[in-house]
Amino acid sequence: MAQDLNNMLAVIASGLVSIERGADPQQLSRLLAGMRRAIRNAASMSDDIAELSVGPVMTREQVSLAVALRELEDRARAILGEGVDLRTEIARDLWRVHVVPSYLRFALCNLLANAADAMPKGGALVVRAFNTFRRAPTAAGGAAGDFVRIEIIDSGEGIAPDVLSRVFDPFFTTRQSLGRTGLGLRQVQRFARQFGGDVVIESDLGSGTRVILHLPRAASRT
Repeated sequence: MAQDLNNMLAVIASGLVSIERGADPQQLSRLLAGMRRAIRNAASMSDDIAELSVGPVMTREQVSLAVALRELEDRARAILGEGVDLRTEIARDLWRVHVVPSYLRFALCNLLANAADAMPKGGALVVRAFNTFRRAPTAAGGAAGDFVRIEIIDSGEGIAPDVLSRVFDPFFTTRQSLGRTGLGLRQVQRFARQFGGDVVIESDLGSGTRVILHLPRAASRT
């Protein structure tokens, strides 16, 4: 995370140098957009670091995903920027999940940041959550049972097949210019697996991207 913050600061510093040297109006617009995005992402990540650093032990809790997603909306709009139309579709009877709340927020913010990067000129993002039952394990290694399914669907540039096969590889990124280290999706995958879930990504170049995160239903309270 420290490296991610350093890279975001590097984007801002590089932009300032270019502005001081007299960037043309078109270049200036791109620089300012990139700097604003870097500032938003750095601010979001600093909040996560502060939250993750409180206390030596992180305790799993039964979390209402409906509440967590609604609480995330304001932060999501800050991450996505004014050019992205955000819509949420959250089932009213959404099951609880058994996770560390700060880890959940960190994973969701990572996914939102990726969606924002895929839509530099703006677009639409849908965050959808509903209950689902899987009768059998999936080909990707997902277990059977009751799950909450979270979908994050963007209208961005999409992902080419050769890139899609590598999105979870550590340090793999196509967005070095935005200060990305290639660890964001890997961290989301690690989070999902740590709590018994899984994450897959569906995309076609030029047709946007759908990230599907499954988290198992928490056991009923006694």
